[in-house]
Amino acid sequence: MDAFARGLRNAARMQQEAVLSKAKADRYKSYKSGIGAKLKLGQPVWKSLRCEYIMKTGEPEQTSGKQEHYEGMFNFYI
Repeated sequence: MDAFARGLRNAARMQQEAVLSKAKADRYKSYKSGIGAKLKLGQPVWKSLRCEYIMKTGEPEQTSGKQEHYEGMFNFYI
């Protein structure tokens, strides 16, 4: 029973501090403008994107998913 209560308190604290919400917003911030916003709206832009956008900007920068960071952040609250 104590373990469940502790888990509930920690989950409530994570919710209050918006830990996961901030991380999610940061991870998907590219979907709020430009090409990401068009894709999110479901506009059929793949054919034009594939050629035009990549030719103009080059290959997209590969960024880390920060899996270890999020696991550490979650474990901190546990």
